[in-house]
Amino acid sequence: MRDLLFQPLTWGWLLLGWVGVCALRKGRRTEGFAALSLFTLLLVCGGTPFPAWCLGRLELPYARSPGTFPPAADAVVMLGGGHSASSWESTGLDANAAFDRALSAWQLIRHGVSTNLVLGGGGGWTRDGSQSDGGRLETWLRSSGENSASIRILPPSHTTADEAQGCRTLMAKQGWKRVILVTSAAHLPRALAAFQRAGIDAEPFGADFRGLDSLEHGGDGTVIPNPWTLQTTQVLLHELLGRVWYAVTGKGG
Repeated sequence: MRDLLFQPLTWGWLLLGWVGVCALRKGRRTEGFAALSLFTLLLVCGGTPFPAWCLGRLELPYARSPGTFPPAADAVVMLGGGHSASSWESTGLDANAAFDRALSAWQLIRHGVSTNLVLGGGGGWTRDGSQSDGGRLETWLRSSGENSASIRILPPSHTTADEAQGCRTLMAKQGWKRVILVTSAAHLPRALAAFQRAGIDAEPFGADFRGLDSLEHGGDGTVIPNPWTLQTTQVLLHELLGRVWYAVTGKGG
């Protein structure tokens, strides 16, 4: 909590509140209410559990008890977004908050849900050459002792719809009928819509329950806006606006 006093966001937030109060005292109601509205918005979106609660509502339908797994399928398909390639990390991976996707997909393989693992994601240049995110993850899995699965890499993708199309081509080639789709729980409705649009029968398996985890750990009620709660708000808005975009355009994200 004390660390928040040293972040620029805190001083900007307090300054916003001070400007709002001073404006009201001087009779500038429009400026005052505008500043205090932004002050309150930052408080709610960055210093309360409300964003985590909202995100948790999106995640809850895909929550499972630990150690429970779906029936066997032709393949486990993991969408990208949990990591990127790195030429600096010893693992070759730059993992982010959504890396639970990779851990969950690997767990399904280790528990015999399938012997086929399909990895999605983007691609880009690193100082040691260009390689897809999925390719880097395969290298790490192999070095970590994963020798039982047949791992296939989807072409570098920019959207979930791209991954769905790549998966459809692979499934037709392999003769697969049913796959387990692994991605962040809040992202699953949009991901399933994209895969269904591509004609793929996919069973959802949620990971990266950051809303429910935040509520469980109780770390969002800081009053002072903090970066991790604002990031939860960003994820929430990304999913909600993404659903609207998909409904309007029919394109997955």
